[in-house]
Amino acid sequence: MEMPKTVKRYCKKCKAHTEHTIKEYKGGRARTLAKGTRRHERNIAGYGGKYQAIARRKKANKKPTFVATCSVCGTKHVFSLGKRMKRVQLA
Repeated sequence: MEMPKTVKRYCKKCKAHTEHTIKEYKGGRARTLAKGTRRHERNIAGYGGKYQAIARRKKANKKPTFVATCSVCGTKHVFSLGKRMKRVQLA
């Protein structure tokens, strides 16, 4: 996905339009002690074959999430675009 590196956006903290650097949001590593992980480990332990979760149909297109960082105050704004497109005009 092509996206401009910097763009002028409204910053709620500065209460003005400032220059923002834009990055694509990447999720962190999954927590090993999260409830879902513990449930999964419990289900695959011991005898009884392989544990199969309920198969859900995957979405065809994912909407990308972006993080805009204000160059003045450093506040991060997380936003998502309505549709996935090759080139996005943020003005």
